[in-house]
Amino acid sequence: MDIIISVSLNPDIWEKELSKFHHSIFITPVWVKSVSGPSRIPVFFDFKLESKTIAKIAGLTIQKRKLAPKILFFYSGISYLDSKKHFIEECKKKLVEYAENNNYSRIVLRSYDYNNYFLSKIKKFKIHNRCEYKIDLTADKEVILK
Repeated sequence: MDIIISVSLNPDIWEKELSKFHHSIFITPVWVKSVSGPSRIPVFFDFKLESKTIAKIAGLTIQKRKLAPKILFFYSGISYLDSKKHFIEECKKKLVEYAENNNYSRIVLRSYDYNNYFLSKIKKFKIHNRCEYKIDLTADKEVILK
């Protein structure tokens, strides 16, 4: 069984079944369109196994100048069905293949609002740690400002 990656040309149709998947607001068409622009084109992917969609991701194709390298940029990771979570690594491999076959120079997967294990065993992925700070705003002001 081989996973197939496909690009959806209609975000409204792509979004119809999104509620079945564990997903972040950062892959919804509303979000992706809100951060798009002339050099930031929305792109919507489905990952299919035996003609059924098992995972989804949406982001941007970024190309700042006509001859500049293209980047696939995602604010969050791949959304998945509970029963298909174990296919995430295979989906990432398909995303790499798609990028290589379509002249992308890079894939950026951010982890905003992503509740799945994010690290990848695929050698082509490089990990960049990001610091996050959580502040308990219910604490006293003196405690917060320490």
